[in-house]
Amino acid sequence: FLCSVELGEDIGICDGSSADLHAEISAAGAVGATQYIKWYNNGVLMDENIYNTLDITVDQSGTYSIEVLIENCNSVAVDTINVDFATRFIPDLDYTFRLCDMDKNGTESFDLNAMSNAILNGITDYSVEYYLTELDANSNATPLTSPYNIGNTTIFAKILSTTVDDCYVVVPVHLEIVTPLEPETTFSYVTPICVNGQDSILPILSVDFYGGGTYSSTSGLDINSTTGEINLETSTPGDYTVKYEVSAVPAECILASSHEVTIKVLPRIGFTIDGRCLKGEYQLTAIDVLGGTDLSTARLVWSSNVKSSNGVHATVDKEGIYTLTVTTSDGCVEEFEVEVTDIYCDIQKGLSPNNDGLNDNLDLTNFYVTSLKIYNRFGSEVYTHGSGYTNQWIGQDKGGNALPTGTYFYEIRTAQETFSGWIQLTREIK
Repeated sequence: FLCSVELGEDIGICDGSSADLHAEISAAGAVGATQYIKWYNNGVLMDENIYNTLDITVDQSGTYSIEVLIENCNSVAVDTINVDFATRFIPDLDYTFRLCDMDKNGTESFDLNAMSNAILNGITDYSVEYYLTELDANSNATPLTSPYNIGNTTIFAKILSTTVDDCYVVVPVHLEIVTPLEPETTFSYVTPICVNGQDSILPILSVDFYGGGTYSSTSGLDINSTTGEINLETSTPGDYTVKYEVSAVPAECILASSHEVTIKVLPRIGFTIDGRCLKGEYQLTAIDVLGGTDLSTARLVWSSNVKSSNGVHATVDKEGIYTLTVTTSDGCVEEFEVEVTDIYCDIQKGLSPNNDGLNDNLDLTNFYVTSLKIYNRFGSEVYTHGSGYTNQWIGQDKGGNALPTGTYFYEIRTAQETFSGWIQLTREIK
């Protein structure tokens, strides 16, 4: 007749080391002696010398099967039971997850799935659910869903075994909203910028200035995008807007920030000092060769060793080194220097071209002559020279022939004046 064996419901053991299995025999009629009992774990026959009774104790997870052959039964009785051993998850001491509040509204969306991966850290056979309170976690309330938008708070993670029911641990999880860093980007330049005396200029940075950003400017300014250094040699004078920008870095909780300033690059001050005879005295004249200085507002000061001065002009009565200090209305200052080695402004009365080094020529070097004309006592023009004359007349006529001894008359023109006089030409009688 028909016989059966029952092992009961599957068994899950949480934090335990063994499980007792009991087989119950049932039959449709009276049975005889048990002929054999065999136990299997995952299909492998267990030791028959040990596991040969209806009650055994096991300490490994697996699918256990029993075969029982009883006298008077028409077949072998068989049943199977699943046994699972699990331990509660061992949590870390602290679970804190932080998100940067880049939009500064006090809340952020937390990815609960990503948080679960971080908590489990690769450990298998567990899952994680999240609840508002510890009571909710223990009473199987509806878990939170991802993404979870919230501000600073504490929720509870229920870390469950996926193999054994009701084998779990509940731990607090702290969610923090981090206030983002707003980089300090304040800077300045000393402005207006005087070009003279410096080839470049660096920005003045605030105490907590945040580096790593980018400098830029309106067109015409040669600026280093990393350091903010301005190359004054290659920049065009003018007004500029300089901007410093830091890009947002959400991964580091850094906001975008920028600051801009307006600066003025002034024209370079550039003067030369010209010296020449004028009205019988040696005069120095300051010439703005770069054309960038407003002489109506600039202050020009000559050194104290000049005889007299008036603006761009100064009169000197001795050889030496003279300086001119130019101060613009913007406060830019530059000093220029000239060495005067010859202040002779008299026109000689005699010419004796005999190569003795004395009065061999008519020396007008310090006059910057634009025209020289020589006449004889009859009023005839015997010699002429245009711009660039210095000391070329040694008593010759227009054809280069030596003029005879006598009194000659000159007419001299410069850019500032015209004057005339006489000179005695004397030739040695050999």
